[in-house]
Amino acid sequence: MPKYIIGDNIRKELRDRFTYHAPFGDQTQRYQEIREKAFELATVICECTPPGREQATALTELVRVTMIANSAIAIGEKNPDQP
Repeated sequence: MPKYIIGDNIRKELRDRFTYHAPFGDQTQRYQEIREKAFELATVICECTPPGREQATALTELVRVTMIANSAIAIGEKNPDQP
């Protein structure tokens, strides 16, 4: 039995965050641009820092940043052709 009631606005936000958002328009190209720039930065990080925990953490965080940036596009932009 749930302890808390989820309001309609929160339920809608959760549904939006955990639903697949098919790319539209130029989104696919922008996803790729973000990934390419992240790859460039990952390369610089690996070329300029010694292997180790800090380098691995930097690369992990870069992956995380890339995913969040792409999520901003997927979740934040509404397809004008969808209701």
